Amino acid sequence: MKKYLKKYLLVLTIVTMLLPSLSYGEAITKDQEFFNAVKEYIQENYALEVSEEELYDAAIKGMFDSLDPHSRYLTIEETKTFIEDSQGSFAGIGASIGKRDDGFYIIETFPNSPARKAGLLPMDKIIKVDGEAISINMEITEVVEKIKGPEGTEVRIVIQRDEEMKEIKITRAIIKVNSFESKVLEEGIGYLRIREFNSNITRDVSIEIAKLQIAGVEKIVLDLRGNPGGLLNEAINVSNFFTPKGKILEVRYKNKPAEVYSSNGNKKFEKVAVLIDGSTASAGEILSGAIQDTNSGILIGEKTYGKGTVQDLFSLRNGEAIKLTVARYILPSGRDINNVGIAPDISVPSSENQKEGKDIQLLRAINTLKEN
Repeated sequence: MKKYLKKYLLVLTIVTMLLPSLSYGEAITKDQEFFNAVKEYIQENYALEVSEEELYDAAIKGMFDSLDPHSRYLTIEETKTFIEDSQGSFAGIGASIGKRDDGFYIIETFPNSPARKAGLLPMDKIIKVDGEAISINMEITEVVEKIKGPEGTEVRIVIQRDEEMKEIKITRAIIKVNSFESKVLEEGIGYLRIREFNSNITRDVSIEIAKLQIAGVEKIVLDLRGNPGGLLNEAINVSNFFTPKGKILEVRYKNKPAEVYSSNGNKKFEKVAVLIDGSTASAGEILSGAIQDTNSGILIGEKTYGKGTVQDLFSLRNGEAIKLTVARYILPSGRDINNVGIAPDISVPSSENQKEGKDIQLLRAINTLKEN
């Protein structure tokens, strides 16, 4: 609908010349009467095809364009996708994407996913999606939405690998996200990766932590790299496993009292090293920020994305929805990290990672746990 929105906004700028009954000799009030006059002018004079419903959609989307990038008017299909994502499954290619200083990259491909079968590799730089150039000015959510789509449809992704440009065609499928990964790295040291905070993650992480403790793990590497966030309550619940008793988050609203969340003190590990990068966002920053502010662990890697806001989904009767930023969250130290991010305690740039086939950030985390 963006082409219609642009035409709508153009009409707004010249309406003083075209609608003298509303503009000549008087100040214009942009109220419902003004809106109806503009809409009627377009319907009566626009030379191409446009329906009244399309104009309404464009006007509503236009309101959200003036807000932050995380507030959106969702179509029926977008609403369905959003709900599926929060439940741990979606239609897509099965790859996680990260944003770096020079663009967007494939971080990993999931086992047996269309992305892996098609030959996408970690550190492939995304140049185009379905012929549209991917700009560094885009939000990571925009790029992800371009790659996702209905099951069985095809997406064409142009990637840069070293100096070579390559177009890869991938047929989308329903992806069941394995949101966690755990293993024993060496004696007494374990590894737990949380890819996103979906509706099952607290239960799954609790089970994996119990297995690691039975195996004798006392220190752990918590990998939140590429974690885009997810459900607020799940991030709060998981924080209980890594932080001491006390405040871990404050959520501030516009028209109601702030909500304060605290850890129950059920901390599971003696030492924690947390891996973060520029794609660690939202709920991922809540957990990593709570660990840093309560001195419960050491953050290693790169500065996080900087999404310190909370969104609410308001469902409409026709199956569409409004996703609106309704609050800001504040870390235990009083920090507001929105558009700022969280700096690591130990900086290990992504450019240093995966050298000679080794995960340098992970190795640094293991050595840090051994030293402390």
